[in-house]
Amino acid sequence: MGIVMEDIVDLKVMEDANVIAGHKHLKNTTVEWVSVMEVPVENFVRKHEFVLTTGIGCADDPILFEKFVQDVIQSGASALTISTGRHILNVPERVVEIAEESDFILIEIPWKIRFSDIIQEVIDAINRENEWEREKAEQLRQKLTDCVLSGGSLKDILELLHHNINIPVAISDQRQIVRANYEFDPEIIKVLNGHTQGEIKN
Repeated sequence: MGIVMEDIVDLKVMEDANVIAGHKHLKNTTVEWVSVMEVPVENFVRKHEFVLTTGIGCADDPILFEKFVQDVIQSGASALTISTGRHILNVPERVVEIAEESDFILIEIPWKIRFSDIIQEVIDAINRENEWEREKAEQLRQKLTDCVLSGGSLKDILELLHHNINIPVAISDQRQIVRANYEFDPEIIKVLNGHTQGEIKN
């Protein structure tokens, strides 16, 4: 669950933000949480986290700031937003290069934008998305239950499931023999059922 960086950049609070690296990854970079981080990073940033920083402690040390950005990237964070105008007047070109080389999203925002406002809007957006996902899951559960109670076949169940998750599906028994499938690769089914030899790749 979560949202993508494009959703965050489109938030009203981010209207003065400037994406300075990683533009092409906005649509496919997932964000599950948001945090504020200053040096040192250590293990305080988790994967898929949208990180905000003022760069305090790095203003007079560009090498330390580069190391800070590299540490955020290596942590698996989704993106880093730097508040400029106080501690970091301008994002150094070398920092932008580091982000681009790592296919990492780097954003700068004016000092006037409060982190608390960004955090509030991002969390609200994540919560809305998570609630929508829960509602979808509950609707699917109810549809599957209704299908079973109305005497639907395994094929009917798989068709319903496929239409909701949009990936091929199959059901196997305790002996791992495939009993029903929907748009599943026939060659993979032959391998699973032991009719042909082969290797199943993830």
